[in-house]
Amino acid sequence: MLRLQRQKVLDECKWEPENGQLRYIEARTFANTGRHAITSENYEEGDLSDEDIDDWLHQRGRFTRPTSRLGKEEGSIRLLICERLGFHPLRFGLSKASFLAVENELGLPTEMLPLFKFNGGGHSYYFRPSASHDQIPEQLVITIKVPQMYQVANYGLCLTHSFKTHVTLGFMFGWNMINDESWGKSMSIERPRYLKPHSSQISELIKSEILNCGHPLLLPVILFEDHIYNADRYKGFDLSPRTTRLEEQLGVTKAGRNVLSSPFDFGAKSRSMTVERRFEIITDINTTVTEVITFMVNLKWDNRYCQFLRDMSIDIRKFTDFTQGGEPNLESTIETLATLTVSILEHAESIKGRLDIQLNVLYNLVTQVDSNLNATIAATTGLDSVAMKALAFVTTVFLPPTFTLFSMSMFDWQADGRAQSSNPNEGTKVVSNYFWMYWVISVPLTIVVLLTWRIWWHREKKHYQKKYPHAKLDRFFLHTDDSNVSIVLKRLITKMWKPKKVEDIELI
Repeated sequence: MLRLQRQKVLDECKWEPENGQLRYIEARTFANTGRHAITSENYEEGDLSDEDIDDWLHQRGRFTRPTSRLGKEEGSIRLLICERLGFHPLRFGLSKASFLAVENELGLPTEMLPLFKFNGGGHSYYFRPSASHDQIPEQLVITIKVPQMYQVANYGLCLTHSFKTHVTLGFMFGWNMINDESWGKSMSIERPRYLKPHSSQISELIKSEILNCGHPLLLPVILFEDHIYNADRYKGFDLSPRTTRLEEQLGVTKAGRNVLSSPFDFGAKSRSMTVERRFEIITDINTTVTEVITFMVNLKWDNRYCQFLRDMSIDIRKFTDFTQGGEPNLESTIETLATLTVSILEHAESIKGRLDIQLNVLYNLVTQVDSNLNATIAATTGLDSVAMKALAFVTTVFLPPTFTLFSMSMFDWQADGRAQSSNPNEGTKVVSNYFWMYWVISVPLTIVVLLTWRIWWHREKKHYQKKYPHAKLDRFFLHTDDSNVSIVLKRLITKMWKPKKVEDIELI
């Protein structure tokens, strides 16, 4: 990677040296080191302040190494761990001058900073040739950045290993490395109970492999194991229980180990679930599925990283042969971790499949409710159209006789006036003697039309009941929340069909 990109990232970084943000680990193996014997001579770790970095780099002051009684030193690791205090931009728990000193003294490559900035995972390595142009290179340079996922890890490692002295110098940078204080500053959520600061786990892994300190792949393998360890705990303590709880809430799938110990009514919980609760579960499932997909991306990176370690091991064999007996052990560890990666990935895929099933169940439930609601609205619309037809029919029947009757001379407005007044222009309103014909005609005709309309209405209603047999209006529909069905529509349907009547329409 070009220096220009490294300089851009360096200029963007924030430098906030504080106490408790730096830690060092030093491990050595000697000719007379007993197996797994951890003493002050071969292992040391502790906190660093920003002012101590220069002394630690040059092994001065309290970091001066005394002469060991364990014989010749066969390999060592010197690792500096720095807490990540922010994401965009990168915020380091040390000063810029200290970082540049670390970068220079440890011989770290230019691609380290740009790679640490990426959210995704990455890894690279190359050999620095020897100044004497020997066949064996002088150093191996490795840069690693794991994918960002706060439930698992978000850190990077850059190291240089000398093939002549078997000394590994490393710089590790990430969040949740040393203590909980940085977590509270960087994250707005509580740290998962299963996720511990990474430095403690890395320290234990280095102690357990103290005899392999001279191997260049020890730190990359330790980082791999720490990442897989956290991934397995996240899967077991978070994803699996959440998926089981979601299945139990829906009540459609028998979930968990003791499902046969109690009776189970399939789908009962889903049918009685409120609309708000249904949407909450849909949100929870989608959130969990998204986290599972991100988790699977991390595990796929672990698969690629495992092949990356295999390729490095093959290239290292071309230049040197380790006699400490550590390489076969590390190779077997890589293969074991590769098997665990595949196993966890398959488990994550099964979790995603289970969540997809629950999403389909919820979508089908919502579709059924919507379908029944649409059927009821269709039936209501059909009956409304029948009422409009009846109104049109009544209008058609009564309009001609009404027009005819009122157009006739039912009232003789001037008859009596002409008889009682000498003025012919003055008169009194007098009903015609033939007004009885209006009642004789209109009353029987109205009764006949109403009876005919009633018979027709029942006939049309039975027709729509046969056409929409699944549209029934029961308590579930009547008690649906106002957010699902409008108040006006509920009142209209409740008024038109009362559940006590046999001919009423219900929704199931």
